[in-house]
Amino acid sequence: MKPSTIGIAGFGTMGRALTILFLRKGWKVIVWNRQPSRFEDIGSVLTQFKESRQLTLTTSLKDLLPADFILETIVEKLLEKRALFEKLDGLMPSKTLFMSNTSSLSIGSLASATRRPERVIGLHFVNPPQFIPIVEVIAHPLLSQQTLETTLELARQLGKHHVVSADSPGFIINRVLMPLINEAGYVAGEKLGDPARIDFIARSAFNWPMGPLAMADFVGLDVCLDIITYLHEQGVCRAPNDLLKNLVRTGCLGRKTGCGFHEYRTKSVKGKP
Repeated sequence: MKPSTIGIAGFGTMGRALTILFLRKGWKVIVWNRQPSRFEDIGSVLTQFKESRQLTLTTSLKDLLPADFILETIVEKLLEKRALFEKLDGLMPSKTLFMSNTSSLSIGSLASATRRPERVIGLHFVNPPQFIPIVEVIAHPLLSQQTLETTLELARQLGKHHVVSADSPGFIINRVLMPLINEAGYVAGEKLGDPARIDFIARSAFNWPMGPLAMADFVGLDVCLDIITYLHEQGVCRAPNDLLKNLVRTGCLGRKTGCGFHEYRTKSVKGKP
């Protein structure tokens, strides 16, 4: 597969990272986001790609029409994703392949919001996608073999190892990871150990490069809460722990806000040290 044009729907943490990944692999990228404020400070790297016309930023879904692929990266809410796929389905040519970067939600449900379920697939990148060498490909019963093979070739073109998962809540990665993060939150909430000690034990005893609570902060505690809530609703995970819920309620979402299970240095305010 030669690099072509991809539309990325959503410009949050993952949307931005995936934009950079595809641009550096030679793709033309059209990024859509509902809020124009997301594009106000894109940084020097993306500005250079924009000036070279390899990158287009837009708030109009119609501008995604030249894309051969659409990769959805919006908030981890099933109804919002289905609504977006329905709109895209009515707009994009029938040949366009739809991919979702959802980390837990049903791909079959997203596919059923379109008239092209055979061309809708899950492609779950792990944050940060520029450095994590694996991508999870999610197949549902109505998926065509051609779409699967095209997606696997895309993963190879990006230099990623792939693992194919059935369309089950959390797939493989988060079916393992999120209950573990949730249990670590229960342990912290029950004062069996503070977050630093829990993560130290995980790194030391299991030889992990990062503890589960630090990992949660990296992913984003709001994202973790959405996933754990969904897994609990599907009967495959305990209810979200109270400590996690309280942190999200107070706006402590992990690294992106400077506080979560751990504290982080926040970015300096422009004009201040």
